[in-house]
Parts: sequence; C-alpha cells; structure tokens
Amino acid sequence: MGRNRERPSRQVIYQETLVKNLGSLPVVAHFLRQLDVEGIIDRAVPVREVAHLTHGETICAMVANRLTAPQPLCHFDRWAERWAVEEVFGAKPEHLNDDRLGRALDAIAPHLEALQGSITWSAMQAFGVDVSEVHYDLTSITFAGAYEDQPDEQIPGLGPKVTRGYSSAGINEKQIQVGAVTTADGIPIWHEALDGSAQQISRVIHTMESLKKAAKVSSFTLVGDSKLISHGNMLAACRDGVNFCAPSATNSELERSFLEIPREEFKALNYLSQRESQKPESERTVYLGAERSWELRDPKTGEVFSIRRLFVISSEEQAACRKHRSRQLARAEEDLATLQKGLGKRTSKTVEQVQRKVAVLLDRRRVTPYFSVTVGEEQGKPTLQWSQNTAAIAAAEALDGFYVLLTNLPSERADASEILCIYKRQAIAERRFGDFKGPLAVRPVLLKDNARIAALVFVVYLALLVFCLLERQARRELAAQSADGKDDTMQGFLPGKRKTRPTGRNILEALSWWMATSVATPTGPALAVEKPKEVQRRLLELLKVERIL
Repeated sequence: MGRNRERPSRQVIYQETLVKNLGSLPVVAHFLRQLDVEGIIDRAVPVREVAHLTHGETICAMVANRLTAPQPLCHFDRWAERWAVEEVFGAKPEHLNDDRLGRALDAIAPHLEALQGSITWSAMQAFGVDVSEVHYDLTSITFAGAYEDQPDEQIPGLGPKVTRGYSSAGINEKQIQVGAVTTADGIPIWHEALDGSAQQISRVIHTMESLKKAAKVSSFTLVGDSKLISHGNMLAACRDGVNFCAPSATNSELERSFLEIPREEFKALNYLSQRESQKPESERTVYLGAERSWELRDPKTGEVFSIRRLFVISSEEQAACRKHRSRQLARAEEDLATLQKGLGKRTSKTVEQVQRKVAVLLDRRRVTPYFSVTVGEEQGKPTLQWSQNTAAIAAAEALDGFYVLLTNLPSERADASEILCIYKRQAIAERRFGDFKGPLAVRPVLLKDNARIAALVFVVYLALLVFCLLERQARRELAAQSADGKDDTMQGFLPGKRKTRPTGRNILEALSWWMATSVATPTGPALAVEKPKEVQRRLLELLKVERIL
C-alpha cells in the first residue's frame, strides 16, 4: 500500500466577476455616434449639471435596448445590469430607472419634429442617404385598457390621442397611427404619431412640407398607396413641384378607360423582383402597360397639370383572381346542390326561405353576379334551378389583374417601366413596419400619457433608423468587395457554408451572443471582451466598428 501523503495547501483567491452580454451594443453606439443623436438631443434639451445622465445619454440607452432586448420601462434597469450598458454607454443601471426614462421622454416630447429633422439631416450627411425618392405608409398600434376620451382640441405637445379607429385589418379598436417615410432603399427618414382616427389623406401635405424643410430640398418623388391619391393632395404636390406616384382606387370610369384601350397597345414592362429572379423565365410574372394622359385642373387658378395614367396588367394577379373566382364558383355550386337536396325540410319549406338562403350563400362566396337562379314551386314544394352567367364571368375576367398608377413625373425622367419599378419599391416601406412592430417591439405600449407615447414612438423610430442603416452598410460593403460588384451575400448566418444577405434582424442575432466579463480589480472594474466569432468579426469589419468600448 502506498503512503498517505498530505496534499500541499493551495491558497484560494476569491474574485468578483460578472458575465455580461455585450452583443450589438458597440455597433449601436457606433451608429448613434455617427448620427450624433446624443449631441442633437442634448443641444435641444439640456439638463442641469448635477444630473447623472443627460437626456441624450438616456435616449441612446433606450434605443440600444430596443435593438437588443426590448423591455418595459419598469424593467429597464434589470436589462442594464445584465448587459454591458455602463461599459459601452457610461450609464449605470441604477440611473436608468423608470422615473428617469419617463423624465427623458417628457423632455423630448415637445421637440420631436425639430429633433427628427436634425437627425434626418445628420443621416443624409453621415451616410449619404438619398431623399430624391421617398415612400409614405401608415400603420396602427393597438392599445388595451382604459384610455380616457381626449378633448377635441389638440393641445400642442400633447401627442397622439388613443381613440377608436379602423386598423389595416379592418378592425375597430383603440389605437394610434404612425405614418412613416422611407427612402427607396428602405431607410426611414421621417415619422409622425397620429390620433387613432386620423385620416391618412389629410396628413400627406403636412408630411410633404415637413420633410422638405428637414431634408432641405425643394422637390422629391413621393410614393404611396391608393390613400395617397386625392384631388387635394395631387394639386398640392403639383403646386409645390413635388412628384408623386401611387395607384388609384378602381372605379367604373377607370375600368371603362382600361377596356377601351386596344390590347395591342399594351407593351411588356421591364420589371423583375428579387423574389422572382431565381425562377425560370417562363415562370416569372409578366407586366404589360399602356399609358393615357389625364388633366388635373386647379379650381383656384385654372392652371392645368398633366397627369400620366399607366394601366398595368399583372399576369400573377390575373391568374390569382381567376383561380380564386373559379374556386368560389365551384364551392357555390356545391352549396346550391346541398341546398337543393334539402328542399322541403323545416328551414327550406317555402320559396321565400329558399330565396333568402340562396342570397346568403352567393353573397358569402361573393359570386352573386355570376349565377342566374330560379326558385319556383311544384306541388307545394319549392324547386331550385341555376346556371352560371358566362357573360358576367367573362366581363369580370376582362378586368382581372389590372390596376392604374398615377404620376406627374415627366416621361423624360421616367418611362413606363421605371414608373412600375418606383411603385414596386413601396413594398420596402411596408416591410419596415414589420421591423417596427416585430424585432423592435413597439408593442405593447404600457404608457397612458400621450406625450410619452409620442416620445416612445420616436425612440423606436431611432432604433429602426439604426436597424436599417447597419443592414444597408453591410450589404454595400459586401457588394463593393465582391468580384462582380453585386454580390451582397455572406456566410455565417445559416448552417454550413450557405450564403444569404445580411438583414437588420440576422445581424443583431449574430452579434447577440457576444459576451464580456467584468472583473473587479484594485483600480476598478475591468471588462474582458470575448474574442468575436468569425461571423461577428466579419460584421464588425463590414460595419467599420473599430471602437468596442
């Protein structure tokens, strides 16, 4: 047996360490510095010298929270404890309590338009944001709980009123609305929080004038959906030298004008979406277009402005309309056959009962014009006969897949194909609202003060601006470094060696698991930053982030 040997004693040294999430905080701080958000806010809304944090520092921390792990204001300090907020932004967690955040929101609320004007100009200067073409869209943000009715008079600085209004889904609920303007490449440059019942058409002129002032430009092309088009808005744009492009709501006059155009006049338009670029040519959507001019007369001055009407036929929409109609017709046939089998039963004993049922089922399928139905009676029992109205179906098919774009852009600046391309970029603005409500978590809004609601929406707007700028920066750098100058994809986001385009969402996700350790030392806490993984290192390089802390 071996001898028992005493193990030599070892000194145990206890060291206070704290593991923190570093994540995308250095990237967010880098972009906020380039935009000068802190400086712009602090110059507009200074604080007393005894304050632990300026309003600019507080708002920057709130933007960082939206881009990392969005929290209600009451839980904000917990987030700051778990993340390296103090090391990156210089803000101690105990100084980021909900009272301090609320005071910052109160302070900036009366200055929101001026602040975002300065930040828009800063984005144009620092990042070369182009505002020659901008896209306007509106979305709603719903609220739950009791919100007292506000007076009809809008008090300056009060912010949007939470009122009942119809959301984009057609639901009447308590809400505010947010109108946003983005550039052609998806950078948000303007927003405004509106009452829940505000009409989009009535805000377009104000938005147009505010953006011209902020961007210091005299003209641009404003693109929107059909709500952008009204007689007053088109006149205002023409008078101010602003170009517009938007689809017109369909009406009988436009349908008649469309049908009067000989089909040989419709020419192929040169547009290919990124989604369809991977498809074989035979499977891609075909767009056909034909133009007609239309005169817009100013009732005050008698001046006449020339408006272009571009009638477009989309093969994809045409096929979808016909497929849907065919399916609904078939289902209506089945419903009618089922009803026919049950004639004479308790709820189908009289002609009147059967007529009511026929009307309901055809209306539910939205096929009433496409059927000729006869309800009669034989030997005291109702009868039912029907046939499809082929003439009505053919008339509907003639209009399938058509829509009309209205614009005052001169033909020498944009031909028919370019008009379609400009309008199709509206989808970028619509997707940004998905980011606004999704990863940036503008909902739920746990505030009741209207001014704070407007200020919080402004904070989320700033987060969306950073979100989009880092996506744009990464893609541009990748394309510039590629062999053909066009490839903006990279590895690291997907398993294996598959490549994909960077998005704001996957960039933030890839950086989210970057950690750091805070170690107590005699001279104070020191932060040991984990070596970035390959995809993280590549992103820092593309985003030109050299300063970590």
